[in-house]
Amino acid sequence: MRTFARPATLLPGALTAYVLLLAVIHLRVLLPPDLENWTIDTFAFIPKRFDSTLLAIDFPGGEGAKVWTFVTYSLLHANLAHIGFNVLWLLPFGSALARRFGAVRFFIFMAVTAAAGALAHLVTHEHAIAPMIGASASVSGTMAAAIRFAFVQGSFLSFNRGDADADPLPARLDAERAALIDGAEPDQRHREHQRDGGRRQRVLQSLRQSGPRRRGDQVDRARHA
Repeated sequence: MRTFARPATLLPGALTAYVLLLAVIHLRVLLPPDLENWTIDTFAFIPKRFDSTLLAIDFPGGEGAKVWTFVTYSLLHANLAHIGFNVLWLLPFGSALARRFGAVRFFIFMAVTAAAGALAHLVTHEHAIAPMIGASASVSGTMAAAIRFAFVQGSFLSFNRGDADADPLPARLDAERAALIDGAEPDQRHREHQRDGGRRQRVLQSLRQSGPRRRGDQVDRARHA
């Protein structure tokens, strides 16, 4: 007989892993100040890093940092309020996107939107020396992507949810019952199907019996009117 385990969280696994990654990386604030500053200089996005003039500054990470900082900056946050706000904003839109995309496409999407945000920042702040950190670009990307299907009928932000208003519990129980029957022994499957057929027959019989009574009641009321 098959067993069905309930998920530990209602969030998609990809989004849960992403939030946990942000939390683990934020533990860098516990490092000594010099080492924490090195992590910022190495993994934050700094437009001045790409400066090729005589006023260029050498930053830790060398040429490789000019590549990975397009993404790694989005995993760093200044404080708990910063990371908390981004995660809170990410939960509804990131959940919808992770369920629709799957884990691999979700992580690729987060990386691409982070790189797009860094590129936009580089264009508008070409010689800025202040480091940029935070997942705001990726969060904004998930919101923009989710809006494409968020308001479709039946989706999680729809004003006309239609079938989405129906209670999903009976359907889920029926699916689990069908899976259990399929995984049972042949004799047990036969008995389960017989029981289901008997229940359907009793329901149909009760409906046939209730129909004439209602019509008879209407005739009696019409006679006494």
